[in-house]
Amino acid sequence: MLAILTALVVQSLASPAVTVDRTGPGLFIYHRVSVDCGFVEHQHGRNASWGRWTAQTSAVSFDVTEAGGGEGRLVLQCRDGDDCIDTGTRRTDPSLSRHEIPFATPDLARDYLDRVQVQLAACPAGAG
Repeated sequence: MLAILTALVVQSLASPAVTVDRTGPGLFIYHRVSVDCGFVEHQHGRNASWGRWTAQTSAVSFDVTEAGGGEGRLVLQCRDGDDCIDTGTRRTDPSLSRHEIPFATPDLARDYLDRVQVQLAACPAGAG
């Protein structure tokens, strides 16, 4: 198990992350999203004080949906249907099989996903 975790950390450090520090203006400035070959992470609030969600990149699929008010959502869905998205920082926090990250517009979410897909295409085989 330690070897697997070490390999994931080294892999994540070796591949630059595609990061957006805010998903739009207004209250969207409190959302930070980062994806690399090993992990995807969504932080909400300063220093992730309102929430933190993480998953292995290979365990989730990505999609963009439209929400009310012209907003967009980057949707993370566990590929196998199990709960693969960790919430919070404590082992006692529940896991999820789906998580939506708010963006000010669907176009902003699509632009970010396009950048993520370019990054993931460049990942070594078996990454994440």
